[in-house]
Amino acid sequence: MRRHALFIAVAGTCLGIDQGTKHAVMAEIPYQRSVEVLPGVLRLRHVHNEAAAFGLLRQVPEAWRIPVLVGVSGAAILLILAMYRSTRPDRPASVLGLALVLGGALGNLYDRVSYGHVVDFIQFQGRLRDWYWQWPTFNAADVFISLGVGLLIVDLLRRGDPDPLDAPEAERPSEALSHAADVPEPETLEHS
Repeated sequence: MRRHALFIAVAGTCLGIDQGTKHAVMAEIPYQRSVEVLPGVLRLRHVHNEAAAFGLLRQVPEAWRIPVLVGVSGAAILLILAMYRSTRPDRPASVLGLALVLGGALGNLYDRVSYGHVVDFIQFQGRLRDWYWQWPTFNAADVFISLGVGLLIVDLLRRGDPDPLDAPEAERPSEALSHAADVPEPETLEHS
């Protein structure tokens, strides 16, 4: 039960933070305008992402793009919930990672269904000599999704192959096979 409470609380908190920050940006920063937070490094820029991450599917007509993106988001949410159901209780990092991904996915899905686009506003940029770079604009939901996926990867790499002795007894290799070397050889009859 604590696992379910943690999962719901984290996903709900992520959704709340995402929607709260987006509403603050929509209320305070006009569309396509920016506010410098750290000059030359970080600014808040109110933009609408009508495509998927990094502008994917931007060329697809809106009549197709929105239903496809909503459908893919819905399927991803169902997959996250299915993965959560199959996650072992002794894997809190996986539970936390899935909750972060779910909260972010719900936040972006809410935007897409409500507005037909996702509100993005965090933009990093920089300059190194004559080279200027600017990361694609993103939002809090994207941060939660990235953190969650990262946590899932770390947990997967950390646990490696499961130890067969950790498996329930019905799934363990036969104890008899592991002790076969301890059984004495049958005596042979000598023929005289």
